[in-house]
Amino acid sequence: MGDRVEGAQRSLQVLRDKNQVAQALGECLARAYARYLREGESGRRPFQVAVSGGSLPPLLRAALDGMRGAGGDFSCENTCWLLVDERLVPSVHVDSNYGALREALAGLVDAARIVGIDEARIPHGAAAVAAAYQTRLGQQGVSPDTVDAVLLGMGEDGHTASLFPGREEARRWDSLQRWVMGVTDSPKPPPQRITLTLDAIDAARSRVFVVTGAGKADAVQHIFAEGNRRQLPAGLVGDAQWLLDAAAASRLPS
Repeated sequence: MGDRVEGAQRSLQVLRDKNQVAQALGECLARAYARYLREGESGRRPFQVAVSGGSLPPLLRAALDGMRGAGGDFSCENTCWLLVDERLVPSVHVDSNYGALREALAGLVDAARIVGIDEARIPHGAAAVAAAYQTRLGQQGVSPDTVDAVLLGMGEDGHTASLFPGREEARRWDSLQRWVMGVTDSPKPPPQRITLTLDAIDAARSRVFVVTGAGKADAVQHIFAEGNRRQLPAGLVGDAQWLLDAAAASRLPS
């Protein structure tokens, strides 16, 4: 499947292409699901997965299709899907992460199992949408430490979720214990978003980065260079499995 390099806080796997990346993502989900079953969580709550937007939902669909074809214990029936971050747009908008995830999971997961934002709150701003989303997740039995897998992407600037370089204020819990935060000045449009904080991402049971394309190669090199890792938001995430295609890994030393 690819070369694996272990590190103190990361496991890096370089795959040939997106097909191999999707297969490796399926294997990561299968391991998270096996842990969920092994620890007896299936009798208490659904298997919970947080998903980023961008190119990740189509790769997730390919991963799930591959898992179905391979057999095994994984089932989409007892699952709950939430958003790592979301843009403050209606679900039918091209920029909606919820819309992309719903499309990717169509035919596999009932839409009621995908937790989106309350669109009626959008006119009230990012903070109101974030607070309502955290409440909605809590009503679904979701808290940071019950999320079985967080699937993350990375931008060419090294951002992950909606946490951008130089804008890391959402990292820490505050006195209100907010773990979903509003973003009002995203350098990428649209400017208003919500995002899980880095603390919430780190509290999850597992994290997987899925990074493809030559445009990400500089950020990958920067994050994995000695002494640079914590200078970009993606590098601030704790223990994680990194799945890279050959293009994204092209500037890493062999």
